[in-house]
Amino acid sequence: MIDGVVAQPLPLWQQLQATAVALVSVVQGASASAALLRVPHGLRAGVQSLLFTSLRHWGRAQALRRILAPRKPPPEVDSLLCVALALCWRPELAPYEPFTLVNQAVEAAKRSPKLKAQATFVNACLRRFLREHEALVKVTDQDLQARWNHPLWWIEKVKQEHPSQWQHILGADLVPAPMVMRVNVRRTSPTDLAAQWRAQGIQAQPVGQFGLRLAKPLPVEQIPGFEAGLCSVQDAGAQMAAPLLLDALPGHGANSRILDACAAPGGKTAHLLELSDAQLLSLDIDPTRCERITSNLQRLGLAAQVMADYLVAHGLPRPRGMSRER
Repeated sequence: MIDGVVAQPLPLWQQLQATAVALVSVVQGASASAALLRVPHGLRAGVQSLLFTSLRHWGRAQALRRILAPRKPPPEVDSLLCVALALCWRPELAPYEPFTLVNQAVEAAKRSPKLKAQATFVNACLRRFLREHEALVKVTDQDLQARWNHPLWWIEKVKQEHPSQWQHILGADLVPAPMVMRVNVRRTSPTDLAAQWRAQGIQAQPVGQFGLRLAKPLPVEQIPGFEAGLCSVQDAGAQMAAPLLLDALPGHGANSRILDACAAPGGKTAHLLELSDAQLLSLDIDPTRCERITSNLQRLGLAAQVMADYLVAHGLPRPRGMSRER
C-alpha cells in the first residue's frame, strides 16, 4: 500500500514477456544478473524468480520445443515458448497452473509488437503441449540434456569424474538455493538480527560464522535491517572467502592493501571491509556494475576505492579478446 492505495499485482503475461526478453539476452551470452538489470524495477523480483526457474529446466524446455516446432522460430518466439514450457512441464512444481501459464504466454505474445504476428503459432504449440503432455514428456525423457538440464559435455564430464554419484550431483544442482543473508558484524550480530526477525515473524537459521538462512525467501525490501545496512544477500559458500583471505594476512588484514578484481556487485568487497580495516581497491571492467558496488557499500556504511576499466583508465591496451561486455 502506498499513500493509502493498494498496489495491484502485475499481470502474469507482463512478467512472462519480460522473462522471455531476459532469456534472449542470456542465450546470446549475457549473465542472468546483467539481463535482470535491464528489467524495470517493479517487474524484477517476479521476473528473476521466473527466469531462474526457466534456466533450471532449460534443457527440458528446448527438447519439448524441438518436438512442437522442429523448425526453430525467431529468438523472441523461441524464448517465450521455452519459458512457458520450462515453467509448466512438471505441473506439481509449476508456479501457476499449466493452463494459466499457457493462456498468459499467448497473451504476452499478443501484446508484444515483435510477437503479435506469432501469437497463433505460440497458442498452437502450447495447446498441443497441454493435450499431449504425458506423451511428449516421455519422449524427452530419453534426451540426457532434457532429463538433467545440463549441457551434454558437462553431463559426460560429471559421469566420468563421479561415476557413482553423478546423478545425485546433477540433481542437486537443479534444486533452488536457499536465501542466505550475511550479517554486517560491524553493526549487529547474527544472534541479535535473528531475534529481531523472529519478533516480526521471520524465521532463520544460522549458517556458517556470519550467515542466516531464511526459512522462506523474501524480497530484500521486506527483510528488516536490509535497507539500514545490517545484512546483505550472499551465498553461504561465498561468505567463506573473506575470512579465509584475511586469516592468511598479517594481523588479519589490518593495514593491508587488497585488490578485489572482477568485484561487482561487491559482496566480497563489502565482507572484507566488514571484517577488517584494510585499504581496498574494488575493480570491475563494467562501469554500470561498478555503480552497484558503490551503492551496496553506501547502504552498508563502508568505503573502498571503486574503479571501472583499470586498463583504459591507465592508458594500457586490453589483451586480445578482452571486451567491455561479459
